[in-house]
Amino acid sequence: RKAVGVTNAGQGGRAATFSGSEFADVAYNEFLNTDNFTVSLWAKRGTGTGHAAPFSARDTSNNNKKGYILYSQNNTFQFWTGNGANGYNTSPASSSHSLNTWYQIAVTYDGTTKKIWLNGAGGATNNSNPNFLKNGLYSLRIGAGANENATGQYFWNGSLDEMRYSSVNRSADWIKAEYDNQKSSQSLVSYGSVTGPRMITSPLTTT
Repeated sequence: RKAVGVTNAGQGGRAATFSGSEFADVAYNEFLNTDNFTVSLWAKRGTGTGHAAPFSARDTSNNNKKGYILYSQNNTFQFWTGNGANGYNTSPASSSHSLNTWYQIAVTYDGTTKKIWLNGAGGATNNSNPNFLKNGLYSLRIGAGANENATGQYFWNGSLDEMRYSSVNRSADWIKAEYDNQKSSQSLVSYGSVTGPRMITSPLTTT
């Protein structure tokens, strides 16, 4: 596809930019399609309110919907999954978001329950049964959806940054810490003033 752009004005330095016609595909890998998982990223949507996918790892083979998708639609982020039937489980959704603003979104699945987080908060859930069957065939697409389609669909218009996939269902504390560490006014670590000589207090020794 058309080359993805780059901006120096990302959430954490440089970020990928999308004008609504390009995407990046990561070749299918079982380690990006695990039984439990967490996916997080920073996203800034530039225009539109229809379905647009920051990422998609869906599988529509044999008319059975499987895999996971993050959509922005009508000013909310939505965590979609396929459970092997002919439709998608389209919830949970985040609280509302605005255009041209950076947000951190995280989605988690622990084998039973889906959750979505916005800026380290929320944790809206869905525990339908069955809730999720893994994509076993198609790439992970970044910046568009319909990853079974070579030309793409549901294109993202805006920027994406700091995307991470983990094969672990991360805790609420982990997600909040990640957000606090990456937001513009990071509050994970604070530094006090030094009023005396520096001292090494670690019990470790070097040889």
